[in-house]
Amino acid sequence: MHFRSGWRKGGNHFFTYHHKAFADLYHVVVRPNGQSVGQPKSRGSYVGISSHSTAAPTISTCAHSCGGQSTVGSCYCDTACKSYGDCCPDYGHVCEQAPGVFNTTNWGSDLTYPQQKTVVGDFNGDKKADIVRFDVSTSGRLQRDAQVAISTGNGFNLPQAWGYFEMSEHTRVVSGDFTGDGKDDLLTWEVSFENLGSSGNIQVGSSTGTHFSVQTWQQRYGSVNAKLLTGYFNNDDMLDILIVDSNVATKTQTLRVGLSTGSSFSWLSSWGLMDVHPRTKFLTGDFNGDGLTDVMKFDVPRSGAMPLGLWVGLSNGSTFTVQKWATWITTDQMKVLVGDFDGDGKDDVMKFDVSAGTTGTQNLGLWVGLSSGNSFLTSKFATWSTYRDMKVLAGDFNGDGKTDVMKFDVPHGSQSSNGLWVGTSTGSSFKTHKADQWITDRYLQVHAADFNNDGKTDVLGVDCRD
Repeated sequence: MHFRSGWRKGGNHFFTYHHKAFADLYHVVVRPNGQSVGQPKSRGSYVGISSHSTAAPTISTCAHSCGGQSTVGSCYCDTACKSYGDCCPDYGHVCEQAPGVFNTTNWGSDLTYPQQKTVVGDFNGDKKADIVRFDVSTSGRLQRDAQVAISTGNGFNLPQAWGYFEMSEHTRVVSGDFTGDGKDDLLTWEVSFENLGSSGNIQVGSSTGTHFSVQTWQQRYGSVNAKLLTGYFNNDDMLDILIVDSNVATKTQTLRVGLSTGSSFSWLSSWGLMDVHPRTKFLTGDFNGDGLTDVMKFDVPRSGAMPLGLWVGLSNGSTFTVQKWATWITTDQMKVLVGDFDGDGKDDVMKFDVSAGTTGTQNLGLWVGLSSGNSFLTSKFATWSTYRDMKVLAGDFNGDGKTDVMKFDVPHGSQSSNGLWVGTSTGSSFKTHKADQWITDRYLQVHAADFNNDGKTDVLGVDCRD
């Protein structure tokens, strides 16, 4: 996790309006298949503030019936049941906390549509996550304004235009503190539309707290299959970038790191080599707990499921030492996350097994690889009903220092009411429960971050349906 200005650093996740300006910039957007989207519509941005707790349970929060004792609240688990996980010895039941929930409200509305890009980050340095959105063109690179809505802790201020970036449907967008001043900045990278080898601008908007000072830091070629990751690869408090590219064939590719100087990226010839193809899944995180961000990849078969390698490149500040850390059954459909799931200071990895069908739902495993510093110890932490369109996030939803997971159930067809499910980590398993019910669809854009600075990860859903 990248944390600066009070955040913890490590892997590749955040722990993700001035209407006249938007109207001036807006063009009719066209889907990839040529069908017009039409005008954007005013939709809500919904934030679920986490109420998950690490406090010891009380008699009113024990979830199981305990052998005929008088009840208070959910049940009464005699005096031996004092902390989470304790047994009621006389009756063989387990004392559990009442499951936490997300307290969801509409934090603001804006003109949205499915192709827009949204990113979260702490853009004014007040320890509360904010949101930025971009209008997107499908007719080439155009200057687009970054619309930033600052969090007040219980809502978003009206969006303001903070700066112009080159933007297309293929633009990669990430946030992070690339200058080391405690405020998150915005980075965009234009990759090649037709894999013709043309260099694309890497633009960084350095945040002043009220706007982005946008400069081109580098020109770098990238195909539409290129992966852009971030991390503190040399531990100098300025966020760096990692680019891995691949074409249609499996081949050995160079891991290229751009170290931030605060105003540009410094590139060495190579930090290491990995065999990759377009479906290879990459994550970054501090897998050995030394304060430097490392890189890892999941080998993925072109079809079906196969036992393949999990490879980690440990950073020494100037190169990656690449070794195989584990073997997992992997598929192209699986979803992967990174986080410190046992709270030991080393980032771990996890995967959601997902049905190979386009609409099928199955009860499948949530598998975690706990890092020992030089290998992953893999085990199943839970079983969930999973499918291709579900949306998954990682975050510390109860503030206990261990990364948890969540999923948004998403309908295969039109918008409908569905569950938000959280698995809070015990360090060796996920205790899963339904934390809220939201109206969802496949266009919903979701992010996990601390929007009110209470030390617990919250969730944001941006309604982007037509």
